[in-house]
Amino acid sequence: MSAFEAVIFDVDGTLYPKKQMKRSLFKVFLRHPFFTWSYSRMRERIREPELLLKHPEVKDKASFRALEAELLGTTPAEVEKKVYDSMKAVNRSLKPYEHLREALVSAKAKGLRLYVLSDFPTEDKVKTLGVADLMDGIYSSEDFGRLKPDPTPFLEVARLNGLEPSRTLYVGDSRSKDVAGAAAAGMKSCYINAGGNHPTNADFVIESWYDFEKLIDEANI
Repeated sequence: MSAFEAVIFDVDGTLYPKKQMKRSLFKVFLRHPFFTWSYSRMRERIREPELLLKHPEVKDKASFRALEAELLGTTPAEVEKKVYDSMKAVNRSLKPYEHLREALVSAKAKGLRLYVLSDFPTEDKVKTLGVADLMDGIYSSEDFGRLKPDPTPFLEVARLNGLEPSRTLYVGDSRSKDVAGAAAAGMKSCYINAGGNHPTNADFVIESWYDFEKLIDEANI
């Protein structure tokens, strides 16, 4: 019996190099410098459990976006225009990590179900990266009114798809968001670090998608 039945993937910095997004978003920053800076600080604040305890009404993307706008002192429409619409242009220029598709095809061939869960809107990115057809589900943590490392998005993806958290592997490039969030949800984690190995409490560590393909062969996952 395989150790895992499903793998859930982060997107930014996991399926493609994060420096691609940073270069493109810098152009967004130049157009709206103060707003972009304020948005970035707000996103870190909204991860704080204490803040969300004060807003029990936040349970889906609409209520999450409303809270974002409230914290920024603006409207959801302005956030959509200045941030999310600008990111759509960024998404069209992304290039995947080498060997990404081949590794995911190998995982599918072993019977693993594949999903995406990222903090930002994900569907356009996954399509641009050429792997949307391999995914059994594509989600943003915003869909569930929370950001990683809150365990809610992880657990909701598992619940919606009938997955057992203990038999689900989460792959991401952030120790504080991906590794910690997966652990809080009772999932195993795989930390991808294209720049070389660093100490981490992840269950697995890889440096490339060649390593991931080797991992699913050798670890019988």
